[in-house]
Formats: sequence, structure tokens, C-alpha cells
Amino acid sequence: MSLKKKSDKRSSYAKVPRQLPVDTMKILIVDDDPISLNKMEAILEALGTCRTADSGKTAVKLFQEA
Repeated sequence: MSLKKKSDKRSSYAKVPRQLPVDTMKILIVDDDPISLNKMEAILEALGTCRTADSGKTAVKLFQEA
């Protein structure tokens, strides 16, 4: 019985850089829960410039300014 080694799908992702250049994206995070806003901003800030809004009205204003 021969055992074939399964290909490791993660190996193809190893070449993707873990951190992208700063200001790669402009990110608008909208949530009415301040804890969620803070957590999402902490996670996404490595991908670009984050703006947060706690309401739809504020989000639309920030989006139009971008």
C-alpha cells in the first residue's frame, strides 16, 4: 500500500506578504457598538487607513468626504 502525501494548500499562501504597505486601502467601518468598532479597527488598520462611524448618517458623510 503506497501512501501519497497530500499537498499542503497553505504552502501556496506562504508567499503572500503578511503585512501590506500602509495606506493600501481606505476602510470605512460602521457599527453602533463601540467595542466592535475598536476591535474591527485594530484588525483592519494593518491594511490601510481606517475611519469609523457609529451611525449610517455619519458613515454616508465620511464616505462622501473620501
